[in-house]
Amino acid sequence: MKKLTLALCFIVCSTICRSQTPCTNGFAGSYPCKDYDLMSTISLSQMNASSGNDSWGWTDTQTSKEYAIIGLNNGTAFIDISNPTSPIYLGKLPTATGNSLWRDVKVYNNHAFIVSEASGHGMQVFDLTRLRNVSNPPSTFSADTRYTQFGNAHNIVINEDTGFAYIVGAQRGSGPYNGGPLFVNIQDPKNPTNAGGFLSGGQRAYTHDAQVVTYNGPDPDYNGREILIGSNEIEVVIADITDKSNPVTISTIQYTNIGYTHQGWFTDDMRYFLLGDETDEQGVGFNTRTIIFDFEDLDNPQQHMIYNGPTPAIDHNGYVKGDKFYLANYRAGFRVIDISDIGNTNINEIGYFDTYPSSNSASFNGAWNIYPYFNSGNIVISDIEGGFFLVRKSEPGDGGGGDCSSVVTSFPFNESFESSFGFWENASDDDLNWTRNSGGTPSTGTGPTAASDGNTYIYVEASGNGTGYPNKSAVLNSPCLNFTNLTSPSLTFQYHMLGSAINNLTVEARIDNQGNWSSIFSRNGAQGSNWNTETIDLSSYSGEASVQLRFNVITGNGSQGWQSDIAIDDISIIDETTPPPTCDSIDFRNFQITPFSNQDSAGDFVVNNTGTTLSLTNNTWKYIPYDYTVTPNTVIEFEFRSSSQGEIHAIGFENDNTLTSTRYFKVHGTQNYGVTNYDNYSGNDFTTYVIPVGSFYTGTMDRLVFINDNDGGSGNNSDFSSIKIYEGSCGRYNNQQIVTSSIIPVFGNEDEDIMALKIYPNPVSGQVLEVFLNMDQTASYEIISITGQLISKGNVTKTIDVSSLNPGVYLLKVFNDSNQITKRLIKR
Repeated sequence: MKKLTLALCFIVCSTICRSQTPCTNGFAGSYPCKDYDLMSTISLSQMNASSGNDSWGWTDTQTSKEYAIIGLNNGTAFIDISNPTSPIYLGKLPTATGNSLWRDVKVYNNHAFIVSEASGHGMQVFDLTRLRNVSNPPSTFSADTRYTQFGNAHNIVINEDTGFAYIVGAQRGSGPYNGGPLFVNIQDPKNPTNAGGFLSGGQRAYTHDAQVVTYNGPDPDYNGREILIGSNEIEVVIADITDKSNPVTISTIQYTNIGYTHQGWFTDDMRYFLLGDETDEQGVGFNTRTIIFDFEDLDNPQQHMIYNGPTPAIDHNGYVKGDKFYLANYRAGFRVIDISDIGNTNINEIGYFDTYPSSNSASFNGAWNIYPYFNSGNIVISDIEGGFFLVRKSEPGDGGGGDCSSVVTSFPFNESFESSFGFWENASDDDLNWTRNSGGTPSTGTGPTAASDGNTYIYVEASGNGTGYPNKSAVLNSPCLNFTNLTSPSLTFQYHMLGSAINNLTVEARIDNQGNWSSIFSRNGAQGSNWNTETIDLSSYSGEASVQLRFNVITGNGSQGWQSDIAIDDISIIDETTPPPTCDSIDFRNFQITPFSNQDSAGDFVVNNTGTTLSLTNNTWKYIPYDYTVTPNTVIEFEFRSSSQGEIHAIGFENDNTLTSTRYFKVHGTQNYGVTNYDNYSGNDFTTYVIPVGSFYTGTMDRLVFINDNDGGSGNNSDFSSIKIYEGSCGRYNNQQIVTSSIIPVFGNEDEDIMALKIYPNPVSGQVLEVFLNMDQTASYEIISITGQLISKGNVTKTIDVSSLNPGVYLLKVFNDSNQITKRLIKR
């Protein structure tokens, strides 16, 4: 009997949760990670739901127990996480009306307040102290009260200082506030009362999400006032809502490449506001983008900087705690960004936990929300498909550092820090960050006066007694370096150590992202006023699949410890057995030339000029297999000639056999497609192009695509000649950095597909969606929710009836026997 009982306990535990999995070698089980361990999970099926959405947390004021609150399509789940490796699913509060993909919850005074996009749902109020005594979990709970003075809503915001809730995403186009926030007094949680609302004075009244604070920031005009920052679809709205009977719009601000102004959060000092746009990654094509505003003067907000993450994934909800920004990044999971130096526009990703391992593309799957405010350090992730995840920062020495995140397989691998840190990252467990700089450092008598290569270098600023010195550490980590095919790798770099209190610079190495670091270089004390060159033999690491390097600086001690700025520049990792790159042109005779995707039709090619020229005729897209890791410094140089103009003449990298328009650099043609910054070809002679690919996208690629598109079938051609791919500078461009961070990508707005689908309007707020399809064949359509549920289907005509769709985000798939195309559809 005892054995049976133990067996049953094991089965129950394994059904309810998965125990702690450390982040080791970049993975926690099957989940990619960096510096965050998986504590436990609970699946959607265990909570009897088909999709997850929002989340929040509650700490019991009497017992200090922590509870996760998870929004589901059919209700709200409550989970006891006081033992983070063995969470207890206590039960669910069912939806008040129908099911919905959208649900939101916040907490005030030991009560949860829940809204949903479900029709007529209103606001449920649930007394969280009831969770202290759940005798037989999981239970089915009932609401303590329900506030019904509105129907459906997208989100709820609470200012715990004042005891007011703000219902947002409700009553679009109706009522006195036209979709603006509704004010609800919840000071007596079980008896909420109507307190009015806010009609924005900006261009868009409808508020999708917001943050409301009792202001204590740098603008003295509003200290002590209740300030609302609204994400209003096309703009950010700042309002003073202290007087509920007379709320006032203070100012509004917009930004470039607006997709859908979604959600944002103040820094703790209320100086900066970090905003996420939910559709810009998919609509424009850059990596995860966070727009950061300077709100020093609330009457005159300014854009401060743009932060781009390492993946193309869509950002969703982000929150600030201290000097960290915690972001739910859909398919890229949960990301942690260091904002301690945000004032100097220097922020970097320092950790992550990816709940959607199969892809980081710009699609609506994966992490919906995170809750980072538990005192324990536990962080809740609510995932659309995965349900509940609980993670925590790895402890030092537990094997879970995960510092080595991205992987480099192509060598030489060079970095001069001209546009960014590239694949190098500041560590999260040291004292100081490395900083990019040009010219001299601020401290007199220490640091270089200019870069060794190009215009920019990185250095450690030692000023600031107690913060910059004495004996403060600053660590810079390399990506994972795959030396499997290298027989004699080496590291070369420039270093600068000038100052009266210079302490120490070391370079260290380890393998497989674990174990002790081994010192491979060390310098102590001042090394003169010039840049110094060092080459380190790494042949003892040849054949290793994962090698990591780090630069480790210790600042000076004593009263002059500030005079210890140390800088590095021009890092290069090569295989000594391979001759240095001469930037030779690609010889097409050495490659198989293959049709690309479904675009190759009625076209042909020929290799000319002893292999250096690929000539394409008529309508053809070709690629050659080309394994290459595109870094921020990657450049493609080539000569182009066309005797007659087709629709698209372009070149670009790819990592699969499907079209990604934002990777193709168009230089000629009548169709507005791809990256169009270099679309300036004229005449019949060869023109040389030098394109900084790394300023537009990065990542591991496996093919190079050449495009000579003409759907008419004949009458045009392209010659691509003298193709050179290199890092930073090459040949006649020696010592001239090509890559520049000032480039603003310009993308075409025309699709390139056999079916070339266009829909209008999008977003659609009416009953009918107009459809324009570039083909005469019969086609069908399906409208699919972001969680993959089929909503409706039919045959494509000139219009599609969308009157039955609830407000939200959908996928419209149009297809026939041989082709299909999918577009994102927003119903308002």
